[in-house]
Amino acid sequence: MAQSVVCQSCWTWWPLGDRSTCKSCGGPLLFQDGRHVAELRAAPPAQAPVAAGLAPSPAMQPAYAAAGAAPPGDYVLPRHRTNWVTVCQAITLGYGVLAMLGLILVGLVVHRIQVPLADPGTGAISYQTFDIGPAFVIGAVVLMAVCVLFAWLTQYTTARVIFLALTGLAMLSAGSRFGADMRAQGGFVWLTLTSLAVDLGYAFALLMSLINPPRRGLDA
Repeated sequence: MAQSVVCQSCWTWWPLGDRSTCKSCGGPLLFQDGRHVAELRAAPPAQAPVAAGLAPSPAMQPAYAAAGAAPPGDYVLPRHRTNWVTVCQAITLGYGVLAMLGLILVGLVVHRIQVPLADPGTGAISYQTFDIGPAFVIGAVVLMAVCVLFAWLTQYTTARVIFLALTGLAMLSAGSRFGADMRAQGGFVWLTLTSLAVDLGYAFALLMSLINPPRRGLDA
């Protein structure tokens, strides 16, 4: 895990890299013990930084407060939090991949269908064969492209609010169909339950991404 440094001006945490100034405001970067990155690079110490267990420097107290926790004494650098935006994007892309594979599979299995056609003059009924495989493949590609677009839009708060509202409506619609699916039995019950489970997990991830949005720098 890369060592993290913090800006002395805006208290934003960044992974230690080649820079000695903050990407956001241009302020100097500090190590967790309060020493400046620029000074250490100008005159590197003979030994590695002080081991864990040393009380944090007074200059670093605002950074620890911004990070969310800092009891005096032993201090553990904050670990990466769960990035719920990434979770939402993974669910969206995973759903898109499964739906795309399902459509392609249906197109391969139900490759041709026969449609009855009646002759207006004689009334005779004939059957015409249609190849629906390419249509399913095109539909699968379009659906995957839409899922990729939604995954990209998930990084924006407004889009996540809209997706959460749409998911809630989808859950209400699936719940209203559950009684009819129970009476019909068959595989519709399991399809409805699976849809509700996926929607519930997606809605939870969206809600958590709004309550606990990713922090710049640490969760990037």
